[in-house]
Amino acid sequence: MMIRLNLKPYTVTRTTPAAPVNGRKVAGTTSTLSITANIQPAMGEELETLPEHRRKNDVRVIYTETELFVEDATHEPDRITIGSTVFEVFKCEPWPRHFRAYASKVPA
Repeated sequence: MMIRLNLKPYTVTRTTPAAPVNGRKVAGTTSTLSITANIQPAMGEELETLPEHRRKNDVRVIYTETELFVEDATHEPDRITIGSTVFEVFKCEPWPRHFRAYASKVPA
């Protein structure tokens, strides 16, 4: 169980990868899920540990009990809406009793 400080509800958009159907690439399906999370701006040493191209974006650190997906062979990256801004998850790791994820702002 994670410490429940400043937990707020957020909406995550999850998309399955595109797949070939009858020789044509078909877009994946999209679903949404609600999570509770503590979200903070990435700062200082946390930013320094990220790849340089990520440091230039608005990056948020997300603490949640829900595992968030990053882009790989079986997943598109999850997107989380914070206020009216959409962020894309690029890293998610187990953290004591919950997950710590990093997401960067999706350009408008």
